[in-house]
Amino acid sequence: MNKEVKIKSLLLLMFFLLPSILFAKNSFYLLNRYGILIRIDPKSGFVPKRPIKKGPRLDEIPKEIETEVFENYINEIIDEEEDKKIMLESYEKIEEENKYVLKSEKDNIRDLTIIRFIFMKYNRENEMDNSLGQHGMPMPHNFGRVFEAKSKAYFDVHIAWGVKFDNFTINDGETKLGNMILGFSINLANFVMPSLEIMLKYNFYLPDYPVEPFIGGLIYGGFMDGFPIGLNLIGGVDVFPTHYEDVPENRNMFLTAELRVGPVINVPIYYDTGLNSEGIWKKIGILIEGGFYTGIGYIFNQE
Repeated sequence: MNKEVKIKSLLLLMFFLLPSILFAKNSFYLLNRYGILIRIDPKSGFVPKRPIKKGPRLDEIPKEIETEVFENYINEIIDEEEDKKIMLESYEKIEEENKYVLKSEKDNIRDLTIIRFIFMKYNRENEMDNSLGQHGMPMPHNFGRVFEAKSKAYFDVHIAWGVKFDNFTINDGETKLGNMILGFSINLANFVMPSLEIMLKYNFYLPDYPVEPFIGGLIYGGFMDGFPIGLNLIGGVDVFPTHYEDVPENRNMFLTAELRVGPVINVPIYYDTGLNSEGIWKKIGILIEGGFYTGIGYIFNQE
């Protein structure tokens, strides 16, 4: 067994056995957590999107148009009779020169503005698609007014376990403040993309209420989909539905609601070397992710 395999085996052993070792003096918990995770590629939102052909501006209204181009514009592109009428009244056909020329009486700001509106109305080359599924920043002006980044939603399932450490107290142990919780989980994004997660959070103890708000952080590493490494801040609340039962301090079964947000480092490009044993990835990408999770768990207290 080489050194690399030994290190990986040791890390996996620690991942699964550490909670059991710590359970000797603290409480152990199991948790099923699931939710929606959304990843965003912010860089993609800054890609400039420019039209093939801008305008036209008022000073770009053509004074002469080839006959074939003009008649194709009238017959194939313009689909409103009123617009066709205006264009035919504005341009005069010169047979011997095979072109249409703007009539002199139409060469004024008022009429040119109307003609410009028609050209812009039917100019498909100045359009930039910004509907769902598109990304980038349309740049029809000096300052982009829209930011559309690539995003993807995942249904995330977590099988979690960990340790709830003894209470932090003051006044010689009379007043409880809260608990540190060390958690581990196997995460399955869309059921098929596995990752391992380590989480550390602090639960605030509220003796008169069946809830414990919490804040914390986590790190996880994935084995597929670009080998993501995520760093998240988390916040939420654990709810103890059996708190008011006869057994004092009955905080074993709990429901949880959690928000998480943070950056993800991943490898966005894969290339094939022609050998099946080689999976080669290159470049480093940064994503932003956020998710909302709910779950149900049980705490096994030490007697």
